[in-house]
Amino acid sequence: KLNRCLAHVLPQVAEVVVVSDTAGYVPKQAMQHSRIRYVKKNEHDLGYGRKANYGVRHSNNRWVLLLNDDVYLAPDAVEKMMAVVKFDTGLVAGELRYPNGTIQHGGTYRNPGMIGWGHLDHNAHESRIKEPMEMENVTGAAVLVRREAFYQADGFDGSYFLYCEDNDLCMKIRQAGGRVMYTPHSKGIH
Repeated sequence: KLNRCLAHVLPQVAEVVVVSDTAGYVPKQAMQHSRIRYVKKNEHDLGYGRKANYGVRHSNNRWVLLLNDDVYLAPDAVEKMMAVVKFDTGLVAGELRYPNGTIQHGGTYRNPGMIGWGHLDHNAHESRIKEPMEMENVTGAAVLVRREAFYQADGFDGSYFLYCEDNDLCMKIRQAGGRVMYTPHSKGIH
C-alpha cells in the first residue's frame, strides 16, 4: 500500500517524507526516489500525531501534505486543494471515498451539544457539497497544511495516540486565525 500511495502523490509534490518508528518498518521494496526521504524516530509506537510532527520538522516547503499511507490521491488532488488557498487558509482537505466508491469524508458536521464530528454523506454515493467551503473540522487522513499555521498551532498534540488529533489541530488552527477549508474537487481513496 505504501508504494501505491507514493506513486499517486509523488508527481504532485516537491518532496515526500515517510516517517516510521521502532514499532513499524518500511518495506524493503519501498519506492526509492530522489524526492523521497525515509526518516525513523527511535521511539516505540509514537502515534499518528507525533509521527506527523516529526515528518513536518524534516520537510522544507511552505505547504505540507499530511497523508496516511493508505490514501491514494487523484492526479490533480493537491492542485485542487491549492486552488482554494487564500491568505488566511491554514489547512485544506478534500473528498475521500472508500474503495467501493462510497463517501468516507465529504466534510463534517456537529450538532449543538454533540461530542465530536460526523462525516457528511458517509457511505453515500453522491456528495451534497458541490463547492469549496470553510469547515469547523476535517479529517486528517489527507490534509494540506500551511507550515506557519501548523507551528502557530503547535502542531499535533502528542498526547493523542490515534484519533481526535486532527480535531484538535483544526481547532487550534482556527483559534490562531487560520481557516479550515474543504473542497469536494480534490479526490482520493482511503
